[in-house]
Amino acid sequence: MVSRAALLVAVTLLAACMTPQPVPLPLPPTRYQQKGFSFVPLDEPGWVIAVKEPEQIVLGSRGRNPDETNVLQGVVEPLPESKSFDDVVAGVLAAPEAEAPGRYTMESSGSEPAPSIGEKCVRVHQAAKDSGAVHYSGNPETMVIELWAIVCPSPDDPATFILFGYSSRYFASQRVPEMETSAAKALDSFQLTRAQPGGG
Repeated sequence: MVSRAALLVAVTLLAACMTPQPVPLPLPPTRYQQKGFSFVPLDEPGWVIAVKEPEQIVLGSRGRNPDETNVLQGVVEPLPESKSFDDVVAGVLAAPEAEAPGRYTMESSGSEPAPSIGEKCVRVHQAAKDSGAVHYSGNPETMVIELWAIVCPSPDDPATFILFGYSSRYFASQRVPEMETSAAKALDSFQLTRAQPGGG
């Protein structure tokens, strides 16, 4: 579904990152090769590997309190039936109201072409207030989910696309610029890769 590539993906994976048996990310990190792309995780303490499969990887870390989380994720998915890559990008930019009516209030959402990464690749940035976030710390303030992402057609299969993104969940009054620096480092390490001939 296009909606899986929307902001709601970041929300879901934020919770997935904190599963009971995460694996600590070895430091210093090395380049991770996934199906169709590679990247270098952030060289920061506290990151764990929650999911690692050929078509999906999820890394997560805690923020400054129990409610704040950061996620670095990459996923390869087929284009939805009867949808184009442009439709997927439009879905990423759309508010996830259809799946969670009334929970999210989109504050900003925008995109720009990223031809230096690959043909038709797009950089996305969006932020939304989350009125349904669980507050373990007891702080009643509204939380914000902010996502920086790259969306590209797969270099090997035009019927699939790749979503790679860094997302943070934080209290609205406690946004820090360091998250933008971390997002930029992660996204700048992203590279599309092609399958090697004879590699299966």
